Amino acid sequence: MVLSPNVRDQSISTRERGAGGRNGRPPVSGVAGAAAGPDMHNPILPPVVQMLPLALLRTREAMMIHFRPALRARGLTEQQWRVLRVLEEEPLDATTIAERVCLLAPSLSRILKGLVDLGMVERIRTSRGPRRRRIALTEKGRALIEELAP
Repeated sequence: MVLSPNVRDQSISTRERGAGGRNGRPPVSGVAGAAAGPDMHNPILPPVVQMLPLALLRTREAMMIHFRPALRARGLTEQQWRVLRVLEEEPLDATTIAERVCLLAPSLSRILKGLVDLGMVERIRTSRGPRRRRIALTEKGRALIEELAP
């Protein structure tokens, strides 16, 4: 790779000033392209109001504020609802459910127990062995989804 004289001169002057890190490169902060201090504007990172994850969270909250009362009236949590919706298509094993609804396995175990106790889901044995089970909606669970689904 051939460096233009300007790039090469800039690298040398950085080293000469002592501002460089290893190999004469500028020091790197924790985030690639992050600003060096609180007063510096960083064109790479958008303002907080424009960040996609926060925009999605605000959108979710705007939708759920109207839906939570219907869930509470039926004794369901938002996490239980997510599990019911993912099971709407087909019975799944617990690992797949946890991945699809973004829950940790210990939390999912508690949620599934609650849904079994409510009669919304059932555990089905599979041919893979006595400990391997799939979780499926019951008729009661399916009826609830039909009643509440937007």
